[in-house]
Amino acid sequence: MTLDFGGKVSRLGEREYGRKSVRIVKQDGLLEGLPSEFSSWMSHGDSIQESAPGFEVLASSDGGIPRRSAIQSEMCGDSSFIPR
Repeated sequence: MTLDFGGKVSRLGEREYGRKSVRIVKQDGLLEGLPSEFSSWMSHGDSIQESAPGFEVLASSDGGIPRRSAIQSEMCGDSSFIPR
């Protein structure tokens, strides 16, 4: 979704794999009811390097890797985690 809306994605120097902490920066409907920090299973080799225009990072994992972003005016967003 990031690429489709004009953002940039690139490979991580080291894959993010295993249980990681996710921190919520700003709440939205999908994140509602989750604690401000929680564990999630990750298996990623790439990451958002630059958010698409109008998108805001709402949650990130260790190292500041974006894990939830959204554009409120379009009511759409992307996530790359599964809360456990």
